[in-house]
Amino acid sequence: MILVQDILLFSYLKKFPADVLKIDKSLVDYILDNIEDQRIVHAMIDLGHSLGMEIVVEGVENREMVDMIASFGCDYIQGYYFSKPLPVIEFQKLIRIS
Repeated sequence: MILVQDILLFSYLKKFPADVLKIDKSLVDYILDNIEDQRIVHAMIDLGHSLGMEIVVEGVENREMVDMIASFGCDYIQGYYFSKPLPVIEFQKLIRIS
């Protein structure tokens, strides 16, 4: 897995075998209001897919962000919108209830 943070080093995409590209929260914090952030995240999702990767976006905090990022073709979305980080035992309980 490659974690995309402040600066994406494209050479890593060639050097390291990875099947998942994770886009950091810092790149989606202002995605609803900033067209440049929207374009960057959308392009990163497209790039990852073109390299055969699945894409995870973290830090999603509301339904509008979910809808936008899903419309870009993101495979997996994480964030407080779905759940705060949970200790293992609480997560196991949540899975059993579901």
